[in-house]
Amino acid sequence: MKRILPFLSLFFLCTSLLAQTGTVRGFVYNKKNGEPVIFTNVVLKGTSFGAQTDVNGFYSITKIPEGNYQLAFLAMGYDSLIVNISVKAGQIVQKNLNVTEKEVLLKGIS
Repeated sequence: MKRILPFLSLFFLCTSLLAQTGTVRGFVYNKKNGEPVIFTNVVLKGTSFGAQTDVNGFYSITKIPEGNYQLAFLAMGYDSLIVNISVKAGQIVQKNLNVTEKEVLLKGIS
């Protein structure tokens, strides 16, 4: 019994520490045509937290400490998008992003 008590204490401590984090997840869509934007990065600005979208445009950033952040989408061919979010312990924040393609200007073509 003496050996089990320290183990259980450590287990519950670790479990409670994990509960101090939250998750941000959602989809990234092309605003013009509604198609998912695949294999691009979504990050929490100024941190090392981020995720890549999958073939459906889905991303999930986990184990985020409680706080206020800027969720940033930056990808070639698209305008940057930064939105403010607030993450609370044990919370899942659902944030879909609708991004706009950059206009391409061709110069010097006659």
